[in-house]
Amino acid sequence: MTKMRSDFLVPYLFLLPALALLIIFNFIPAVTTIQQSMYAGSARRGVDPVYVGLDNFEQIFDDPVFWKSVQVTLLFSLIVNPLQTLLALGLALLANQRVRGISFFRSVYLLPVVVSINVTVVVWGLMVDTNAGLINGMLAQIGLPQ
Repeated sequence: MTKMRSDFLVPYLFLLPALALLIIFNFIPAVTTIQQSMYAGSARRGVDPVYVGLDNFEQIFDDPVFWKSVQVTLLFSLIVNPLQTLLALGLALLANQRVRGISFFRSVYLLPVVVSINVTVVVWGLMVDTNAGLINGMLAQIGLPQ
């Protein structure tokens, strides 16, 4: 009977770290954000926050710019998310094929994963350098200003 009870608890014990991280990184910030949204002012700017309740929400829901941004965001999500998913699926299917040159494609395809963002920034900085950059050199070759 005791073994059965401990076998029942084992999966939940494995879920505890994930649940703790979920609470720390999702739930607590969400509750804090809701709490802070009911205040005006900011302690960071040296102004004491003043409790305004739901006035901030009332104000934003009356703002036509807010509703326009919601509309643009929804439209963007409805167009971009399916396209990104289809493109990712297509690239994954392509990377899984056995065709000539697939090793090169896979290398180029996975390059952003293995190259750190810091290296990418340095390389792009060198490429657009106004004195000796590759891109500015190409622009000068075709007669465009640097």
